[in-house]
Amino acid sequence: MLFGLLITIAVQSSSITTSVLVPILALGVVAALQALPYFLGANIGTSTTALLAGLSLASGGNAEGTASLMVAMVHMIFDIFAIILLFPIPKVRKIPVWLAERSGEFVTKGRVVAIAYIAAVFYLIPFAGIWLTRDWDVAQFYEPTVPQEVEQLQQEKVQNPNGAKQEQNGAPATGSKE
Repeated sequence: MLFGLLITIAVQSSSITTSVLVPILALGVVAALQALPYFLGANIGTSTTALLAGLSLASGGNAEGTASLMVAMVHMIFDIFAIILLFPIPKVRKIPVWLAERSGEFVTKGRVVAIAYIAAVFYLIPFAGIWLTRDWDVAQFYEPTVPQEVEQLQQEKVQNPNGAKQEQNGAPATGSKE
């Protein structure tokens, strides 16, 4: 897992890590179950990329940067805890490998099957899920927590819709530094 994490952090792309592993799997050099930790490490590496971007944006001290850092932290913590909780269970660990092998067998039947599979998995199923649940009151018990900085920024935009910044004394900012 550490290898996949380090490679993904180094190249800033889980796609590169995955692209290296897929041919190795196809040649039979490594079994799919043996490669799973590398893919999981690449997933955490992608979280690291988001964390670096969040740190960069948050360094300015603005509300959007702080919010982006919080989202990146949640992404990384979710990935790490999911791996800590689920990877040690051997039967659960085998589920994604089994699904990948079955879908690979299914898709290799022909181009039409592969195109239909992609259309169904990436378009039909998500849109059907959205369409079927459009009337559900999913957020009935959910009240989002908005950071104070974001609320303050939203209030400033409502009070000053033209976007001109105000100085401390109330006069419009000229943009020049004195």
